[in-house]
Amino acid sequence: MLNRLHKIIRPTQANSEKSSVTTSISNLKTSHFDWLYKYASIANTTQANYQDSLKTMAMITMIIDHIGVYFYPKQPLLRIIGRTAMPVFCFFAGYNYKNQPKWNILFVGLLMFIFSIFIIQHSASANILITIFIGQCYITCLQQHLKSFSMAFWQVLILILATYFTQNQFEYGTAAIAIMVLGYIAQHDKKTLKDTVIITLMITFCHSLIFNFSNKLCILTALLLTFQYIVMLRYPFEKMVKINTRWISRNALYIYALHLSIIQLL
Repeated sequence: MLNRLHKIIRPTQANSEKSSVTTSISNLKTSHFDWLYKYASIANTTQANYQDSLKTMAMITMIIDHIGVYFYPKQPLLRIIGRTAMPVFCFFAGYNYKNQPKWNILFVGLLMFIFSIFIIQHSASANILITIFIGQCYITCLQQHLKSFSMAFWQVLILILATYFTQNQFEYGTAAIAIMVLGYIAQHDKKTLKDTVIITLMITFCHSLIFNFSNKLCILTALLLTFQYIVMLRYPFEKMVKINTRWISRNALYIYALHLSIIQLL
């Protein structure tokens, strides 16, 4: 009887020991590769999306525009290329708006404004950063009335008309705020995305007329903005992309301030 019990218990103990060893090895593998899983999850959250790509392209055209302003003022082609930057930044400033204005935008904008007046002695209207901050304050006050296109249409129209009186006070005037409102609408009413983008680019084209471009250059501007419409709607803004330009787009505020200050000093 004892021999029989011994034969039964012994294989059971062996199986238990084998199972314990297998579990230990499995736990060792899991713990060993924990850092890899964590790294992969972090990499996934920091991967760039299509919006980052659009903002990076806008950053490049903005720099081209500023080079044209300060170094080649008689080359209108550089200014035309630069017309594609403002609508992208302002649209996404509204599209990504959450609950309150970003005070760092106002702080950097005021520093640059003071720098332009007292260091370079260049009198100018308040820069685009201050305009964006004003737009964020506007959305904060009226956001309950801006979540559908039908509710916000008249406000966008009034902002566009008010550009004539405000463009000398701050850069792009209330036209930039109208574009921010359109971006905010697109975020909360996805069906209006195509409409809001096309109105954004129409506002940009109308604002470009203040440069008194020739007829040929106006046609070129219209063609370039049409191409931009196609590019902006090519993919969903949240679609992940292979080329990681996230570090550029997420630091656009500081890249803008740094490059413009350097160009002004030169």
